[in-house]
Amino acid sequence: MIAPAPPDPPFVPGLDLARALYEEAVRPILAATHPGLPYAAARIGPGSEVLGLDSARSTDHDWGPRLQLFLAPDDARRHGPALHRLLAERLPGRIRGWSTHYRGSGDPDDPVSHLAPADGPVDHRVTVHDLPGWLAERLGPPAAAWTAAEPSATDWLALPQQRLAEFTGGAVLHDGPGTLTAARARLRWYPDQVWRHLLACQWQRIAQEEAFVGRCAEAGDDLGAPDPAAKARHLADAYEAAARAHNALGLTEPLDPARRRYHSRPYPVLHADRFARSLQRTVTEPQLRDRPLIGAVDQWADSTDLLAHPGVVRAAVDALAGED
Repeated sequence: MIAPAPPDPPFVPGLDLARALYEEAVRPILAATHPGLPYAAARIGPGSEVLGLDSARSTDHDWGPRLQLFLAPDDARRHGPALHRLLAERLPGRIRGWSTHYRGSGDPDDPVSHLAPADGPVDHRVTVHDLPGWLAERLGPPAAAWTAAEPSATDWLALPQQRLAEFTGGAVLHDGPGTLTAARARLRWYPDQVWRHLLACQWQRIAQEEAFVGRCAEAGDDLGAPDPAAKARHLADAYEAAARAHNALGLTEPLDPARRRYHSRPYPVLHADRFARSLQRTVTEPQLRDRPLIGAVDQWADSTDLLAHPGVVRAAVDALAGED
């Protein structure tokens, strides 16, 4: 008979675990072995804890005490592998009751990992990077320069919103050089002209589909419009709330937020294209003002595999722009 697994310790949010791992273990080890080494420590990137969305359910795979160390490129090449080995030897086996050892499945087709007790060095998740290289990997090749420069308008369109949230969310635990903090501030929110363009594109998407509930009902598509009257009413409520929020921003002249019929059809809609056109008229940035209202990459594509490979994203955005 297989013995039952021991119960997990009480849940601790992953960002709290990262902070404890840094303060109680990583920082003292670095201070003792590499005094004066400039670095940043953070918990950013993929993982539900970065956005504060982890829970006890998250603990069953790819979750636990972990963080990233960012060194200057030359320092990362010189010290990175040795630091990883040093931490494997010196990190405690547990932080706040949770293991620091990640056990892989052993199956190359199953890359997930699980926390497990360790007898000896831990297979930890304190990873060492140089910031430009990490940015290029996570956000695409142009991002390598964004520690010191602003993205262009079309660069912004190639940045999936999830990747931006992963970089600007989470927690910076220490930033000696200051470059990580500066890059996060630079990417914290869209420039005004990019923001206006993206909002116009989102209103355009709503305009293209807001009448479909009523049409599905007329066509007998119960899957497309279960309880069509109630669904149309709730959607119209949401449209009006979004329209009022738009007016409150003051980005355009106020527009009537009330629902109306879709041409001669009895469907309650906003005619959201009114908002798209009004916003589009405020876009004067040369790279954006004449672009079709397609938007950023994740406004027209939701494939995880596409959005997970920044080089592919960049090529797709350039193709849409008619660039080489």
